[in-house]
Amino acid sequence: MDIINHSISRVHWDGPGDGTSPFANSALKSVDAAVTGGIIFVNSAGNYARATWYGSFPEGTSRLIFQGANFINTIPIGAGKSFTFQLRWDDSWTAADTSLELQLYRRNARGGWNHVITSDNAQTGEDCHIPRETIGVMVNVAGTYGLTVRKMSGDFPSWVQLQALPGTLAYSTASRSMGNPVESANAGMLSVGATHYWDTNTIAIYSSQGPTPGGATKPDITGAACAQVSAGSVTTGFSGPQGQQCWFAGTSQAAPHVAGLAALVKERFPDYTPAQIAAYLKTNALDRGAANPNNIWGEGFDKLPALPTPTPTITLTPTPSPTITHKPTITLTPTPSPHQPPPSPSPSYIPLHSPTPKSFCLLFHKNQHHPPPLPTTSPLHL
Repeated sequence: MDIINHSISRVHWDGPGDGTSPFANSALKSVDAAVTGGIIFVNSAGNYARATWYGSFPEGTSRLIFQGANFINTIPIGAGKSFTFQLRWDDSWTAADTSLELQLYRRNARGGWNHVITSDNAQTGEDCHIPRETIGVMVNVAGTYGLTVRKMSGDFPSWVQLQALPGTLAYSTASRSMGNPVESANAGMLSVGATHYWDTNTIAIYSSQGPTPGGATKPDITGAACAQVSAGSVTTGFSGPQGQQCWFAGTSQAAPHVAGLAALVKERFPDYTPAQIAAYLKTNALDRGAANPNNIWGEGFDKLPALPTPTPTITLTPTPSPTITHKPTITLTPTPSPHQPPPSPSPSYIPLHSPTPKSFCLLFHKNQHHPPPLPTTSPLHL
């Protein structure tokens, strides 16, 4: 395995928000184990920009004030829905000594509030006391619900973080809304925010944003969401300005978009480590925002550089030169003329009187052979 895509970020917080955890079974430790094994870990950043509140207690007040004078943070919940609410604050994760209480209420017909449940795990500084409170509910009655936070004992923490999984809080802070384990500081891990395919210059309103409580810039990169994944009908309430359909909204789709690009990088550079693949994707991302990286887009919108078009290699097959065959040279022996008498033997003496000479006509026929001109070799056309 080379790549893990983890499109889940509803994991309970299991650390102080700085990418570490004291627990051996922490999701953060799973990320570290995967990267150590040579696997790049791609995780959705979460859809909690409208489901998270981050702030602090007003000085001298034991109730958390979310906005103005409102100490109840409301959330609409439909019947049959399952919700998890979690709270953490700045304290020791081995022996927390500030105790906070998380309460859930439901608005009644008269406009008042009925108590539903309270999470009250006392934090007194003993071993294994952690600064976290969690409520998990299955809602049978639809309505408007409200969350409150009270300090029961100890010092006032410098920050408090509340999150509804899922849902939309009446008072939310888009910043510091990252899920878990995307707050991991591992260089071989990519946390992925979301934009929609019809406008990749605008961040999705639900996409979780950084920084983490520990101050790390998150997400790492942003991918596209709302693309069609099947022939089914539209299942989300989002649509583009020109009526573009959204089949699958959320960072849960943006993450596999980035994971697919990571697979292409791994194919192109098989010796790259997870950290090198992550760095390559972040380096080639399209800038978004005034500075890169930033806590909305990370390093920007994911994009791979175009590979240069390879120049085709032409293999030339040489045209064989024609073989020139010379005709054999024929040596001709002259044939005596039929009117020429055979030669007389030379006399062995000198006559005193020379006979009357006879006329001889010696014909020499010289047959010359001219070989044909050499054929002209056709030029080689490339």
